[in-house]
This record gives sequence, structure tokens and C-alpha cells, in this order.
Amino acid sequence: LDDFPHLQVPFWNNNEMNYSNVPPAFKKMKLQQQQQLPSHDSYQHYNYHSTETKMTTTATAYYQSSPSRKQYSNSRKHNSNKEQEARENLVRSIRGKVQPENEWKDVIWFIIFLLQFLVVVFYAIRSGIYSVFATNDNDDGDIIIGTTADNDNNSNASFHIDYQTVIQLIIILGFFATILSVLTMGFMLILARSLLQTALIFTTVSALGWGLIGLAMKPFYIIPTLGFGALAVTLTYSLWVWDRVPFAGINLYTALCGVRSTLFILLIGMLMSLVAFAWFILWSMAFIGVVDNLGHRIQDYYAALLYISMLISLCWTHLVIKNIVQVTVAAAVGAWWFEGDCNGVVVSKALSRSFTKLLGSICLGSLVLIPIQLLRCITCFDFLESYNSWAYTYVGIYGYSFVEAGDRAHRLFQAREWQQVVNDNLIHFVFLMVSIGISGFTGTFGVLLEEVDGFEFTSFHKPIITAFLIGCALGFVTSATLLFGVLNASAKTLLVCFAADPYEFHKHHPGLSQDLRDAWSHQVWEPAA
Repeated sequence: LDDFPHLQVPFWNNNEMNYSNVPPAFKKMKLQQQQQLPSHDSYQHYNYHSTETKMTTTATAYYQSSPSRKQYSNSRKHNSNKEQEARENLVRSIRGKVQPENEWKDVIWFIIFLLQFLVVVFYAIRSGIYSVFATNDNDDGDIIIGTTADNDNNSNASFHIDYQTVIQLIIILGFFATILSVLTMGFMLILARSLLQTALIFTTVSALGWGLIGLAMKPFYIIPTLGFGALAVTLTYSLWVWDRVPFAGINLYTALCGVRSTLFILLIGMLMSLVAFAWFILWSMAFIGVVDNLGHRIQDYYAALLYISMLISLCWTHLVIKNIVQVTVAAAVGAWWFEGDCNGVVVSKALSRSFTKLLGSICLGSLVLIPIQLLRCITCFDFLESYNSWAYTYVGIYGYSFVEAGDRAHRLFQAREWQQVVNDNLIHFVFLMVSIGISGFTGTFGVLLEEVDGFEFTSFHKPIITAFLIGCALGFVTSATLLFGVLNASAKTLLVCFAADPYEFHKHHPGLSQDLRDAWSHQVWEPAA
């Protein structure tokens, strides 16, 4: 080897020639002496002499049947098995067990949520309906919600909102957004294997259409600006994550197989999307009643607090509706994973628990999770790790309280050393982009509807902006309930179930399990046989 420094590895092993990087003279010499080589299970040193080339080299061959190699291999295998066994024991102690079905979780938060919901319903019925359908002496039938005195001529300047027109537009755009969200989810389920690629392309095309249609809305350049801004963001993000799509895609495809195992999961998603739409209308009626009857009677400081409280109620209840779907889907997909089947009885039972005994945990998470995540981003410090989005999955599968569920999910991924996989929010961000695309498309449709019918919502005389904002809000509310409540929840459930017990899934769905194991063995982790 001193005469041939470019030979970095032994060129002979197991009585077979490896001709890579071997000089021709050496090949000829080796072929002449190949029949004379000894063969026994030990390290052997061979001297080759060639009078023609005047070279001597020593090669060391290490047989696969060497006793020392066998001992080393067995030792490594023994240590690996011990580590695997210890990790599986730790996982079994963390993942827990299904809790008794008669236990109510986080009851106090259920009571607080119910009280604020009843207050909104009260104002919607008592003041909202009257404010929307009542008329006054104005020719246009608008409701005056505030006056400002003009000191120069002692006249009053009034601000008007045509509430009936606003509610009418909300109803039309709400149905449009619901239908668009359902069709989008249907196409995603059909194209399950290429769902993420399709979603990225759909979002890019939607943003492009949003911007092009907005160009015709002169002089309101805010709409095309937002559209082309969304196009730039979606295109940049798609190029950035495209190489990570296949691994995330196989996880999502496996999860969607669980969703498609029963039609009842999709029906629950569509039903709750309509519930979210109905809640938006109810809240709008209550907000109109509050503004029309209380807004101008109290000081500005208290009025601001009142409006902020109404916005918190809107967001909190919407998140509760979405997370009810997420917990229900987690229970259904978990049954498909561990028991091999999911039917209407399982889904209806899971939905009933989500609306009753588990609703307190859902309400707690829906109220505090987003503020905690914002504080983590601002402070760049991980605290309150038990409050995480994976808790909803644990609540649905096992029935723990929200804090205990989040703690078990966090420790489960730590035991598997999957922090990098868990923190990869590719699927979440893709669905968020799709929701934003549906939101912008619904807002653009609202603008087109306003241009055709000539709605005049307020005395500000800016109907295009008003229609666009209403459409965007409705599009996001309905699409988020379906995409995040059903599709994204199924992907989260798959990760939790795969971490908790990958072997049970292999018993019931060996084909899907093998595809999943192949993808993970190349990227992250290979479960022991």
C-alpha cells in the first residue's frame, strides 16, 4: 500500500476481487496467485512479489466469519436491543391509558365559556334583532349609531350602517365560503397522495387570481396589493419547502386514509363548518345590538373594553368549534389506528364526549394556547411546554385533561427524540396558506357581488373595502374549521399514534404501515421488528 497511496481500502475480501482503484499490473499479479491464497477465519497477511513490476505490498483481509467480528456484531445488537427495550418501556409509561368516560375534565372552563356564550345569545336576541330590522325616520332606513356635533352650525353629523345589507352579504358570502371549503377538501381527499403539492399550487394560483381580479378594482389598490403579496409569499415558501414535501406527504396520506375510512368524519366536519358560519351570524347580531344600544351611552374607554371583549368572544368560540372537530377526529382516527376500524358509532360517541365531558379541556386550550404561543415567539423562550397543540389529540384519544394531555404528548416526543419532526410545521403552514387563499378568494367574490348589486353599507361610502373584509373573515372561519379541524388534526393524530404504538398499526394495516416505516427509516427512525 506504500507504493500505491491512492488505494484507501482493501481491494480483496472474501476471496473476491474488488477491481476499483487497482492498477493493471496489480490485477494481473493477483489473478496469477488467486488460486494459491489460504483461507481460514483469522487475519491473514499476504506478500505479493512481481519481478516485472519490482513491487511488494501487504494486504489485510478481514473475513465476515471472523469470531471477533461476530462477537462485536452481537455486542452491538445486544446493546441496541437493550436501548430499544428501555425506550419502549418509557413510551408505555408515558402514553397512558384511556380514561373513564364518566369523568368531566376542566369543568370550570366549561362554565366560563357557557356564560360568555349565553351573554352573546342574550344580546343577539334582545338588541341585535331589533337593531337590524327596526327602521327610523331616515329615508334609507339606516340605523344611527352615533352623532357628532358640529359647533359651527349646530348641526348633527350622523354615521349610518345599513345592517340589513350587511347581514344579507354575510349570509351570501358565508354559503359561498362553505361550499368553496367543502369542494377544496373534497379535491384534497381525492388527490391524497399528492395533496401537499396540489395545495401549494392551488394557493399560488388563488393568490394570482386574487391579484389579477383586484387590478380591475381601481382606485382601490389594497386588494391587488394583498393578492400579489400573498402570491410572492406562497411562491417563495413553496420553493423553500418543496424538498421536504415527500416525507410530510406520506404522513398526511396515511392520516387521510383514516379520515376516508368512514363518511361520518367528513359529515361532522361539514356540519361544524355550518355551525361556525351560524356562530358568525349570531355574533354579528349581538355586536350590532351592543354597538347600537350601549356603544354611544358609555365612555370611550369602557366602550373599547366592551368591543375587545366581543372580539375575544368571537375568536374563542370559533376556536372551540374548530377544536371540537379536532378532538372528535383524533378519537376517530385513533380508533382506526389501534382497533383497525372506525364507524359511525365511534364518531358519534366521540362527538358526544367532545360536546360534554371533554368540552372544558377544549375551552381551556382554545382560550390560552394562542397567547402562550405568541409569548414564546416574542420572548424566544420555551415555557409552559404542557400547553401545546398536541394536547387536543391526546384529549381525543385518551380523555385526559388539557394540561396533563399536553404534558404527556411533550414527554412522548422527547422519549422518541422527535422534537425536530414535531417542530416542522409544514402541513400546518400549507393548510394555513390554503385558508388564506380561500379567504382572499371569498373577499374578492364579495367585491364582485357588491359591484353587481351596488350595496351601500355605511355612510363612509367605501363598500368595496367593507365587502372584501367581510368576505375574508367568513372565508377564513369556514375553511379553518374544515382544513385544520379535519385534515390537519388527522396528521397530528398520526404522529401521536405512531409515537405511542407503531406495532399495533402494523397488525391492522400492514401495507400502509410498511410505506410509513420506509419513509421514516430514510428520514428519522425505524421501529424495531
